[in-house]
Amino acid sequence: MVDMDSTTIAPTPIIFEDVPIENHGMDLNVDNVLNPNDIVDV
Repeated sequence: MVDMDSTTIAPTPIIFEDVPIENHGMDLNVDNVLNPNDIVDV
């Protein structure tokens, strides 16, 4: 179970962190980290 949790947490930040940087920029990067749901909508 611990392995699954680690895998889910690792790819999550990497995915939404790359999206904002390419789509908008570092400005939204902070917002994306706080609101990962917004990234999915965007």
